[in-house]
Amino acid sequence: MWSRMLFSGLVSLSLLGGVASAQQPAPANQDERTRGWLESRDKPATTARPAPAPVKPVTPTKTEPRAKQPANTKSVPKKPGVDSVPAPELVNDDTLGLGYTLFLINKSNALERVSPERQFKSGDRLCLLVEANRDGYIYIFTQENNDAPKLLYPSTQVRNGNNFVRAHQTFWLPEEGEIELDEKPATEKLTVVFSEKPLSNLAVSNKPEGTPVEFKLFQDVAQATPVRKAGQLDAGSLLSQTEGQRGVRLKGKDPAPAVILLNQNPTESRIVTTIQLTHH
Repeated sequence: MWSRMLFSGLVSLSLLGGVASAQQPAPANQDERTRGWLESRDKPATTARPAPAPVKPVTPTKTEPRAKQPANTKSVPKKPGVDSVPAPELVNDDTLGLGYTLFLINKSNALERVSPERQFKSGDRLCLLVEANRDGYIYIFTQENNDAPKLLYPSTQVRNGNNFVRAHQTFWLPEEGEIELDEKPATEKLTVVFSEKPLSNLAVSNKPEGTPVEFKLFQDVAQATPVRKAGQLDAGSLLSQTEGQRGVRLKGKDPAPAVILLNQNPTESRIVTTIQLTHH
């Protein structure tokens, strides 16, 4: 388990050394989904949406569909005996997406991008940057070695439990500070749930280490949604100035998330990912 998670001001990301001062050009091999994500950052923020479906209590094995919207796809003209094929999907308001980047605080006290698959060690200090492409609510759970899950965020210690975030705005875990891994070897799981509607069955955590959650409820809330993956890891790259600011809307010129997840179902109002960290 991490030995400490600092929630307020002990380490300010904007003051850490080694922040990249210039934007890097987009890699030539950047895939279409990643480019689409970056382009969506520069589109005007959506101020009105169709009325959402009525909020229902969370129940096992079910998800909460939002009001259906026509898929933003174009069909290829039919040929005899051949079904129409939709054009390649774009990142837009019809596809809920979640991006994240894991940063390691290195010996120079700078934040550099690392893969979650890396083998970490005792004393490593980490931060997680999360970005969604819609307005909504973020929930973060933690598990150690498959122990009982705990709700880490929203927390009474961060913004009085307010977990609402705007589309393409920076969200950091911890909001201020760092996660420091302790001396006990373990596999840590961070489950990030982003929902367009608040999840009424979850109370706000009131403990820095997280509040235990009933496993059945956790299974339902954290039920995986089918996704497509994209992103640009750029391992070793330093945190950019814009990424290091709190609650700012990222632009297309800013670095892409290391991992981008896009729901396959355009009517799904929730997206879930689990980040597994192993340290010795």
